[in-house]
Amino acid sequence: MLKQAGLDAEAREVAKRIQSVLTVEIHHRMKNMLTMVTAIVRQSMRSSTSLVGAEHAIFTRLIAMARAYDLLLKADLKSAGLKCVIQNAVAQHSSTAGCTIVTGEELQVIPSAILPLILN
Repeated sequence: MLKQAGLDAEAREVAKRIQSVLTVEIHHRMKNMLTMVTAIVRQSMRSSTSLVGAEHAIFTRLIAMARAYDLLLKADLKSAGLKCVIQNAVAQHSSTAGCTIVTGEELQVIPSAILPLILN
């Protein structure tokens, strides 16, 4: 019984360490996301000539960012096909959606490049 209690205490300590690492990682990712949102708002406000235009640009870019994160999750945070990345990037521009044909060899895009490609 003492042996079992020792294992339980060890398992609790490991679980506590894992929880701590996950908390730090979530905090880091949230700070990165807020930095991206801030950059999107600043860029949209700087390049728009009206509040309505800025609102539309911010909304469009935030939707694109959400699509990029969806794509990252579907790609299991490893990589995504360039064709899919391009289609998601074009989708934010409703006037060009469906007008772009992507052909060629399927290349993989690393996770750190997906978000910048979709937001541009």
